[in-house]
Amino acid sequence: MSDYEYELRRNGAVIATGRLQLDEPPIPGELLALGAEQVRIEDVLHLGTSRRLILTAG
Repeated sequence: MSDYEYELRRNGAVIATGRLQLDEPPIPGELLALGAEQVRIEDVLHLGTSRRLILTAG
C-alpha cells in the first residue's frame, strides 16, 4: 500500500486536496472512487520522496 497526496480539480481550479492510500500503482486515465464521486487520474507526479495525483472531477 502506498501513500499519495492529491489535488482534485474541476474546470482547471483546485477544489480539494488531501491524502489517500492505494493498493496498486495509479495509471493516468484510470477512474478512481473518491468518496461518492468518480474522478479521473490525469497525472502522477513524483516529487522527491512524495507522490502527488492530479485528479479531475466531472
